[in-house]
Amino acid sequence: MSTLRNLSAVTLRASHHRRLIRLDADRQVLVRRGAGSQEVTAVCGNTARLFLQRRRPGPPPEPLLSGAGAHELIAKLVLDDVLEVETKDGFASGGAAYPHLFEGAFSVDIKGYTGQLSLDALLYGQRLGLNDTTLLSARLYRYNTVPASPRLSRWRVPSDSEITTWLAASGRTATWQRPERDSPGAWSAWNRSGHRSAEDEPVYKLYVSPLYEELRDSLPVVIATAADSPAFAFKLGRPPFGVTRPDKLVLYFRDLAALLEVGKKLAVGLAGVRRHGVPFTAAITEDGLLSWGMDPGRHDQTPGMEHVESWRWWVTNRLAVALRNGGTSESAVQPWQVALERLRLDGINCETFAPQ
Repeated sequence: MSTLRNLSAVTLRASHHRRLIRLDADRQVLVRRGAGSQEVTAVCGNTARLFLQRRRPGPPPEPLLSGAGAHELIAKLVLDDVLEVETKDGFASGGAAYPHLFEGAFSVDIKGYTGQLSLDALLYGQRLGLNDTTLLSARLYRYNTVPASPRLSRWRVPSDSEITTWLAASGRTATWQRPERDSPGAWSAWNRSGHRSAEDEPVYKLYVSPLYEELRDSLPVVIATAADSPAFAFKLGRPPFGVTRPDKLVLYFRDLAALLEVGKKLAVGLAGVRRHGVPFTAAITEDGLLSWGMDPGRHDQTPGMEHVESWRWWVTNRLAVALRNGGTSESAVQPWQVALERLRLDGINCETFAPQ
């Protein structure tokens, strides 16, 4: 990756592509200017004040520079087209501002099948050339999904009694139950009895991604292993669309070390199973069968998506905005490179797609 410059002496101004609308005392949004644009970005009070302060160009405010991660924050706001930075050719944001924010040649060493799958998804997103970031994020999120077919629609969902039988293999059947509020159209979900979640607790997700043809044969091993582990929940996609997605089987943990230990056991128990592969997750096995992610905390989620933004939605939402703002493929630094650099500023290892 490139090196972030010292940005304490740059001149900034509010993006001319945006206007600020105050909804009420606690909520404000930036709206993209232009005919037909429907892009609205919720911003915090500090960002709104900075945007208003820099309607007239000037240096970064002293309170901003005195805070931790000041240069990273400035780079984020410029790459996100909230602020613009002055260059010899005028003011620039997004990909056009990249050379004024970073120095050194861009380089990245993507690791393993899952990492390459994520890079392929990002290049696919760049080729789409979409300006609608909500649609672009959805395309990135669903990359590597298998097309639905009549044959897939006949895939039989394991019954509750079958899953209970597999849970019994661990001797812990009584500690698992169906949630009170199930979503029959998407998932078959099970929770550990008596588990209570707190908003500030981390949620780590172990993705088990076999090809759908091998899913049913894999389930007894996965469910029995999950039952005899610190996992507090698991869910299985329902046909036809739930089993076409790469993240069709997910186990939930509160501790990363426990998740990785279960991953080691499953790597042995599922040896020889053909992988599907989940983009924008961190690999546990080189073949892409097992990987992990961490759902963002409530305060880290995109404003307006609290309680619904999963790990992969969080990643693809940010990548979509960065791709749209990243310029064109003819630029010295391409949009996918800008997007990876922007993701790194949010604490993601862009060689492994692991949260740091």
